[in-house]
Amino acid sequence: SFGPHIYRIVLPGRALELVGVLGILICAASLRSSLTVVPIPKVEGKLSTTGLYRYVRHPMYTSVLLLAMGLALESGNVFKYILVILLCILFYAKSVFEEIHLRLKYSDYEEYATRIPRFIPFTK
Repeated sequence: SFGPHIYRIVLPGRALELVGVLGILICAASLRSSLTVVPIPKVEGKLSTTGLYRYVRHPMYTSVLLLAMGLALESGNVFKYILVILLCILFYAKSVFEEIHLRLKYSDYEEYATRIPRFIPFTK
């Protein structure tokens, strides 16, 4: 029957959830003491360009988006799909703001940003 879960896709959803959670854990381990929830680098922070940061400038955001998309797919709830789209917009805006501060703090950030895509690997 057609109900609110007409767009429910369980297996790919679970796979995206797993990849998202793994990405979050890898990013947290990579950033260590530089990890912060605010989009302004810590004073004592270091620029991370290894690990997942070799492929995208904001792998934590990408990982959270993958997790959110997986949850939306698994639930099949259209409202959750809309929330994922809003989360994409929020993370884009947050990344733009964050990159202003990263460029001010790290002299080599501009060169890094020209080589590495923002969210999706291998798109440059």
